[in-house]
Amino acid sequence: MVEFSTLQPDELSELNTVDSRNFGYPPVTDRADIMARVVEPDRFVVAKDNGRIVAGAGSYPMELTLPGGRTLPTSAVTWVSVSATHTRRGITRTMMEWLRAQAERRGEPLLALTASEGGIYERFGYGVSTWHRIVSIDRPRNRLQPLAASTTGGRDDGPTAGVRLIDPFEHVEEILAVYDRYRRNQPGEMSRSADMFAWTFKPKDGELLVGALHPDGFAMWGIKPDWDEGYPRHSLELGDFFAVTEEARQALWKTIMSVDLVGDINARSAVAPNDPLTLLLEDPRGVRTVGLRDHLWLRVEDPIRSFSARTYRIDGSFTVGVVDDHTLSEAYDGPLKRGLFTQVFNVSADGAKPSRRRPDLAVTRASLGPLLLGSASVTTLAAGRRLKVDPSMYSALDAFFGIAPLPHCRSYF
Repeated sequence: MVEFSTLQPDELSELNTVDSRNFGYPPVTDRADIMARVVEPDRFVVAKDNGRIVAGAGSYPMELTLPGGRTLPTSAVTWVSVSATHTRRGITRTMMEWLRAQAERRGEPLLALTASEGGIYERFGYGVSTWHRIVSIDRPRNRLQPLAASTTGGRDDGPTAGVRLIDPFEHVEEILAVYDRYRRNQPGEMSRSADMFAWTFKPKDGELLVGALHPDGFAMWGIKPDWDEGYPRHSLELGDFFAVTEEARQALWKTIMSVDLVGDINARSAVAPNDPLTLLLEDPRGVRTVGLRDHLWLRVEDPIRSFSARTYRIDGSFTVGVVDDHTLSEAYDGPLKRGLFTQVFNVSADGAKPSRRRPDLAVTRASLGPLLLGSASVTTLAAGRRLKVDPSMYSALDAFFGIAPLPHCRSYF
């Protein structure tokens, strides 16, 4: 019989082994001390069969930035896995409900995760709320436009002025101080602690990561060597990049583009979908988008608190009905009756509050995430049967919930 319980501190090593086996990578040994600091056992649940762990899940306490710059406590769901011998028994659903209830008890109105598989989490109320643009730059054939090197209007003191090359793990506090300024102005971004930075990025033995620190920005990369019979064409793998100012952005990109012996520059998460990098290069074709994938999935557990915390582009007042099914059935094709919904609230520029009115629009629980962050338009959600509203309201709702810049999350957890 499978039993569920809170993780005990002396069970972390066993959970590490089970989780690593389920995800297909070796157990963490070289960073075990960091793992013990980031994992809070009372935030984790394990499933046991005859006393042995067969599944686990947990969360980290983090913050998410909303449109307008306010942040909310967020339960960052992680380590969700079930052993092959115990799949399809409802274990994942039980653990996800345990985490949802825990977030509610702790006063965390949002839950977030990054998904290893795309077909699992919408039925638990999580919706794709940020995207990663995977890019590749042919560095030998491209360079920054001359005017992009300096925007000060004065003498160019060097396009990489202010940038220091560092060992990032010897300057974590400096990096996080800049990051904190950045993430508070970037919708969709998550908070980071020093331990989480090390847990996420610290390389294995023998790997080298280079940091480029600017007073208003930071970049970090590794090199995959390729000498190609004496014709070097290394790959620069850009792992992290953020900038508070345009001067910092341009100085960091100039530094990256100046690394010798590099052929391709590859980035899986550092370049936002609407990043201006294409416009900064002399040849806009120099940035190739080779993939677009989901990253941050959100479940909005407390819509009143969450939609009250963000700002809106225009005035308006709309009543929203929440549906816990992950798609809208034909029952919602007719008039939107109050009794069809598990929760109804009104949202305006003044905030959100419960409502007893008949909803103007129906939205699935999973689609509250992209609606909250403005990462998907009302028109798009309606076309995908995740939202229902009279088409005459599309323009007003798109303007009301839409934001700029687009939400983006570079963080992993």
